[in-house]
Amino acid sequence: MSALNRSPYYLTDGQFFMNGYDWTKPFPGSALSSYDVNLTISQEMHISEDIVEDATTVLSSLTFGTPESIMLDQAQLKPMGQS
Repeated sequence: MSALNRSPYYLTDGQFFMNGYDWTKPFPGSALSSYDVNLTISQEMHISEDIVEDATTVLSSLTFGTPESIMLDQAQLKPMGQS
């Protein structure tokens, strides 16, 4: 990720891990360290001249990951704790 600091346009993927809480348990829950955020940044791309003259853009996306222990399956989270 340090290359991002040297160049404004850089094709890369980065994964960052974060601490969070197990919200399926009563408040305050227990700490979990397996949440993640994935950052993808693409190279500079030209925009069609039909839209705007002499322009470029950089595309990026963020996706978030949740620990398997609080998932029912790959698409659904377990219900939140009653508190």
